[in-house]
Amino acid sequence: MRAGVGCQDAHGWRQVADGSVVLAIADGAGSARLAADGARAAVAGALAGTSVPTALSSSRGAVESLAAKRSVHPRELACTLLVCIWSHAGTVTGHIGDGACVAWVGEP
Repeated sequence: MRAGVGCQDAHGWRQVADGSVVLAIADGAGSARLAADGARAAVAGALAGTSVPTALSSSRGAVESLAAKRSVHPRELACTLLVCIWSHAGTVTGHIGDGACVAWVGEP
């Protein structure tokens, strides 16, 4: 972390009624003035989804809504976002930005 700049990351998860788990992780862009707020909004929006496409869309909507509320360009809230949904059927991932989800399967 740069001196005087706090953590700009956010994460969260929730269990859906069918037993699947939605996980979202956002890394605020260091160059964005309101990156920490953007990361929190992106995660909150993503957790509203029940599929990767709806999570990503909800996340974008949450960031755009916050930008409009604060009268700033969405770039001021820039972050990357990772979304993983685990279910009995398998795992689905998605991302916005340069992040990646990696799963370890089997014995270490």
